[in-house]
Amino acid sequence: MRLIRQTYMKRRMVLAGLCLACVFQVMGQKIRPEVVYLGVHYNVDYYRFTASVALNYECKEAIVVIPEKIELEEGTFRVLKLDDRAFHGNNYIRHITIAEGIQEIGEECFWRCGSLGSVTLPASIEYIKPKAFWFNPVLTDIYLNLNGPCRIKTDLSIFASYEIEHCRLHIPLGTEKFIGWASNVPVFRWNEMIVEPNKYFVKIRTEDPERGKAYINSEEPLVYGDYIRNKRTFTAVPNENYSFLQWSTEGSYLLIRKNPYTLDYFPTEEYTEFVACFVGDDCMVRAYSATVGGRVASGMGAHEFGVEAKMTAEADDGYRFVKWVNEKGDSLSADNPYTFTVTFDTIVWAAFAINTYQVSMYTSDNGTIKSRGGQYPYNTKVVLEAESDSGYFFVKWTNAAGDSLSADNPYIYTVTGNEILQAHFAMSHYRVSFSAVNGTIKSMGGIYTYNTEVTAEAKEYYDYHFVNWTNAKGEIFSSDNPCTFAVKSETAIQANFAKNVYQVSVFAADNNGRILSGKGVYVYDTEAEVEAEAYPEYHFAKWTNTQGDSLSGDNPYRFAVKSTTTVHAHFAGDMHLVHVSADENGMIKSGGGSCPYGSETRIEATANAGYHFEKWTDAKGDSVSAKNPYTFTVTGDTELQAHFALGGYLVSVMIAENGRIKSGGGMYAYNTEAEIEVVADSGYRFVKWTDAKGGNLSVDNPYRFTVKSDTTVQANFAAGRYAVILSIAGNGKVEPNTEGVVYAYDEEVTVLAVADSGYHLAKWVNARGDSLSADNPYTFAVKDDMWLWALFDASLYRVSLFAQNGRIKAGEGEYAYNTEVEASAAADDSCHFVKWINAAGDSISDANPYRFTVKEEVEMTAIFEKEGMEDTGSGSISVGEARAYHAEDVLHLAGLEGFVISVNTIDGRQILQFKADDAEHPAVLPAGICILSAANGKERYITKLVVKK
Repeated sequence: MRLIRQTYMKRRMVLAGLCLACVFQVMGQKIRPEVVYLGVHYNVDYYRFTASVALNYECKEAIVVIPEKIELEEGTFRVLKLDDRAFHGNNYIRHITIAEGIQEIGEECFWRCGSLGSVTLPASIEYIKPKAFWFNPVLTDIYLNLNGPCRIKTDLSIFASYEIEHCRLHIPLGTEKFIGWASNVPVFRWNEMIVEPNKYFVKIRTEDPERGKAYINSEEPLVYGDYIRNKRTFTAVPNENYSFLQWSTEGSYLLIRKNPYTLDYFPTEEYTEFVACFVGDDCMVRAYSATVGGRVASGMGAHEFGVEAKMTAEADDGYRFVKWVNEKGDSLSADNPYTFTVTFDTIVWAAFAINTYQVSMYTSDNGTIKSRGGQYPYNTKVVLEAESDSGYFFVKWTNAAGDSLSADNPYIYTVTGNEILQAHFAMSHYRVSFSAVNGTIKSMGGIYTYNTEVTAEAKEYYDYHFVNWTNAKGEIFSSDNPCTFAVKSETAIQANFAKNVYQVSVFAADNNGRILSGKGVYVYDTEAEVEAEAYPEYHFAKWTNTQGDSLSGDNPYRFAVKSTTTVHAHFAGDMHLVHVSADENGMIKSGGGSCPYGSETRIEATANAGYHFEKWTDAKGDSVSAKNPYTFTVTGDTELQAHFALGGYLVSVMIAENGRIKSGGGMYAYNTEAEIEVVADSGYRFVKWTDAKGGNLSVDNPYRFTVKSDTTVQANFAAGRYAVILSIAGNGKVEPNTEGVVYAYDEEVTVLAVADSGYHLAKWVNARGDSLSADNPYTFAVKDDMWLWALFDASLYRVSLFAQNGRIKAGEGEYAYNTEVEASAAADDSCHFVKWINAAGDSISDANPYRFTVKEEVEMTAIFEKEGMEDTGSGSISVGEARAYHAEDVLHLAGLEGFVISVNTIDGRQILQFKADDAEHPAVLPAGICILSAANGKERYITKLVVKK
């Protein structure tokens, strides 16, 4: 074991010695200072397989490229840096390109390179040491190939003052932000060196030239940082029947809807193209049915100008679509669906026609068809008639599917499609049989020819009577016995009988009488006798059945019993005389005479002048009632007399304090109207009237009532001090401030509502929301504590829009205060939008559409100019000292002699036209804005006239 261990230790020592030898060998080969690759010296690290550019002051190459890697026999080596003084004092090199991947440029690397004119640096450079580019008299351009944020760290002394003054840094398009250069900074320095600004090209075009045109204010390229001259404005001008939709750019989802649009960001691509997109105006397509028989199913509504509309028509049952026609009836198409291009508001009509169908008729044996088939329009009524052969009879009509249609002959058939109809016949002999229950058959059955008359007769058993005949289904066939019928088919009927005993029930219909006799069980067809007796003061009236039908006025009443029977006895009260009279001070107005016992009667008396009704008395002189009229129940002969008394009652008016009697009180005739009125003392108010017991009578003053007796009334008053609370609902305030103030009863108060700008007082309401007044200021009398609300509403303002050389598309109307409105206008052919002006002619905006907030009445005009005209700012093209204005119905002209003058309204309507030969011309113009145009050969003058009445 010990020998084995010694051997193992020796082997380990030999292996370690071999490894050390290899390391020393490699270390001896690690750095080879003078490796030349494509004429450039490199230091090579064989251990890491990296390289750096060594001293090259004797390199005679004019154009030098430092690659990302070099290929040697030993392998591929990545170039990481340029060593300190790598090209120090080299006067041969003119341009050097450093490849991507190299990270460092050493100190004084390009010191005094007398011929070096340009350097290309990669984005991978992370550090440039001091004085790397000092004293290079012809160095003018450094190209930094940025593709992301700049990672270069420097000591800010990599360039001498000469290079800083004459050399420029160049960076790729769109990378300015990576070195911190904002687009509104004209001059930017990187490590004290000026960065050369890049140029960007912006182009515009239209998506479809048929829909509109697009303009740009300058086609010069954009220079990065030159924000003053970089302003680019695009204007899209839609053609007739089109509207601007948006600007779009290739590869961008940014949709720009402003027009004109001023570029508000800086492009990152060398070439950026903006496309003006237009959309067709909406055209309304309406469709109707020109005839009965169908309808238009789809395609109606608003369609974009220039797009296709697809119309579909649906025919009703029995009809077919024929064609489409216009309003004049001209044929358009027989296609369905019908597709056409929409270029204006359109009305189309769908025409339909009724279908024609073939109707055929036939029969099998045993009959013939009398009618004739043929072609018939839908829904036509056709008469079908068949005739049977001898010994047969017509049965029915069927269709081609065998379905039964009718047993009528003739048969009126309605045509709904192509149809084959068949008449069916059958033999004319049928079996007839009879049977009976609780009786016997006297007739005989047998075989009979179709339509033969057969008589059936049955005989009842003892104590039974005949009821009816029923068929095999139990349905009643006849109630006659004997029964005669025509044989139409196989027939089996049964005679039915019933037992001859029935119940008779008798009742008194009310409590005014009773039944004496008659109720019980009776044999069929025997006579029953019923009798009733009336109670005192009543008499028998009549008999009725259960349904209330009158049966008889006889008592007793006799009748034959045919079935179970119920009868009711009715009674009526006896008649009594009601005698009515009046004393000498009045008369009877109504009532009296003969009245049934138990009935109610009504009597009424009228007093003579100066008297009033007092009471009714009976024949004994006893008082009966003080009511007039008087209603009572009659129970016997009655005698009543009306009594009257002289009129005249005292009305006494009492006042406790704090008021006085104005009128009323004294003696009044019975049933006359009294009016009393009081006046409250200062600082008090009337509250109510009460009676002698303190009960409430009325709050009216004056108070009217009917005098029935001596009456005492009391007037009540209370002190009057009340609070008035003012509140607002909406945008405004109220004056004066009534908080803590109290008012006397009936004191007048005046309040004022002050609305915020754009609002107005709608009305005053109380705490319950009841409208009080729309007056402002509002004066009212204080009657009680009250809560007064001032309600404000937004004011409506008129927005009036006009157009010169164009038309208004949207925005006109009335709007609430502070509402945002979008005004838009479209140009006439060969014109483009310039601006909006107000009624005074002042410019408002060059945006179209133009959004603004309504604060007051607005009057604006959209100014469009013919292509090629320049806006002078005043709506005119100067012609020497030309000038025109309107005042007091006269046009004043200067410098326009010999010019043809035209005056048009803002919507294009011409008002007058003449040739100017004088400084003044009478002209009565409508109020508003008018456009004056003057032309003389190629000279033109245009101005706006604001006409005020």
